[in-house]
Parts: sequence; structure tokens; C-alpha cells
Amino acid sequence: MQLSLSEDQRRFVQTVREITQGEFKPRALKYMDGTFPWENLRALARLGVLGMAVPEEYGGLGLPVLDTALVLEEIAKGCYVTAMAVLGEVGVQTRIIATYAPEHIRRRILPAVVNGDCILAICMTEPDAGTDVASYKTNTETIGDRLRLNGVKTLISRADEAGMFVVFTRINKQPGRAGIGCVLVEKDTPGFSLGGTFHTMGGENLHEVRFENCELPLENLVVRDDGFVRLLTAFNTHSGSRKVLSRKRFATRASAKPSAGRSASSRACAGSSPRCTRRSRPAAAFSIAPARPPIHSLIRTWRRSPRSSVMRWRYG
Repeated sequence: MQLSLSEDQRRFVQTVREITQGEFKPRALKYMDGTFPWENLRALARLGVLGMAVPEEYGGLGLPVLDTALVLEEIAKGCYVTAMAVLGEVGVQTRIIATYAPEHIRRRILPAVVNGDCILAICMTEPDAGTDVASYKTNTETIGDRLRLNGVKTLISRADEAGMFVVFTRINKQPGRAGIGCVLVEKDTPGFSLGGTFHTMGGENLHEVRFENCELPLENLVVRDDGFVRLLTAFNTHSGSRKVLSRKRFATRASAKPSAGRSASSRACAGSSPRCTRRSRPAAAFSIAPARPPIHSLIRTWRRSPRSSVMRWRYG
């Protein structure tokens, strides 16, 4: 099945491709030490990229997931660290706020996301549970008109730069998946702190995040009833996050192919002539070309049948 892009989509992708190859790629190596690519994000904010997942009434573009995947692919070809930073603004955390947060929080946070003034982070992984939500220990108690949050999250992207955290948490110690909800936590909240730093091969710094008797207004509990199902819907029906990540992985591999080819063509093999490697193709060359159509097809199929995709990506 052939995927056809509109002229607007092609122009948008071409604009992102030009700035990525012309500006981001030449300076990509300097971000491999964990430095956050602020200058790249500001440039993308001027293009409207950071507002792709933000509804138009809050200053965004309100684009569908396919556009997001196409743009992230282009950015990842030049700078993977920048692509991961952008994912924080166009991914599930933005869509959770746009869908479930009170109106006044949306009007305060979402325009700041569009402008690059507020970085978002999502807190899921726990030291003892990973992302097995049924085993989460982080808990939020409702006490009158206040919330009290306690727990630890780990391997959190963009934690040092984020202004707001979307936290998956148990509500009132209710067991199992049915007890999972979501609260919004701002960085200046008393009891909030960052712990250890974990540097990844991709160049990101991940952090541990601690919540020690963090008191929050009741309105910050944005998902409570049927929380796990609603949050799963935000991941699948709204963001298609696995498809977006597949695009970024594909882009990273595609961008590495030319360098791998040049290296394989020029190096000597165990002291022998380079000719022994010239006739062999880099392993990446065998799988890049067929990779794009299936990913396109997945996104297209997922868009037509979002309900079935929830089950497919939950158990697949």
C-alpha cells in the first residue's frame, strides 16, 4: 500500500530537513556529553515544530501523529539528542495535558510548550517495577482538597530541564492497574528533587526523580477514574509513541549508512588489501530500504482503527 503525502506535509518535512542538515548535524557531537540542545529547540519552535501536538486554540498546529513521525525522522537523521528533546514536546505528556488538564493549566502550559519555554517530562519507570504499572509503588493520597505524592521514578528524560512533570502514580494505594492515575508536578514543588544521573549511549542524561510528601492542589490529579485505560489510550490512540520511536530508530540507522559504507570501503582487513571489504555491503544496507514502508503502513492502519491498536500495542 503506497502512502501519499500532501504538498503541505512535503514542504514542512523539507523545511525541517534543511535546518537539520544545515545546522543541527554539524554540531550534533557537542550534545553527546548530555548538554541539552536549547539552540536547536528554539530554532524548531520558530518553525512551529514544538507545537505539533498542541491544539490550535493554544497556539499549536494540532497535527496528527503521521506528521509528528515524519518530522522526528528528519531530526533524528541529523541529531538524535535533539529528536529526543522534541519528543518531550510532541509526545504523550503534551497530549495528556491537552486532553485531561483543567483549562487554566492548559492555557498556562501549552503556549509555553509551543514557544519552547516549558519542557515536559513524563515519569513512568520505577527502580523496582520498571514500567510494570501494576507493581508501581509511587502513591498519591487525596487529603481533603490537597494531594500528597510520595515515591521514586528513575531513568527520566529531560528531568533537569523540565518545568512540569507528568507522573504516573497509584491513587490512594488502590492495588493493580485500576489504581493508576496521573498527576502534574511542577519543578519548584517542595519535596521534589533530582537524584542520580545516568548517561546513555545516545547522548542523553537521564535522572532519578524523588517525591517526598509533595503537596499538590487537587486539580493536579488529571486522571483518576479508569486511569490505566485512559492513559493507555493517550499512548496509543493519540501519540502512537511506538510508531514514532520506530521512525527515529529507522532514521538513526539510515543516517549511519553512508558513514558505514565509506568506512567499510576504505579500511584494511587484518592487514590485507581494502579490496576484501569493498565487495561487502554494510549490514545496515540490507534492511534500511524495506524498513520505511512497513512503518508507514503501521501508522496508516493504526489511524484507521485506533481501538484495535490499543490491544495490538498493549500485548504485541
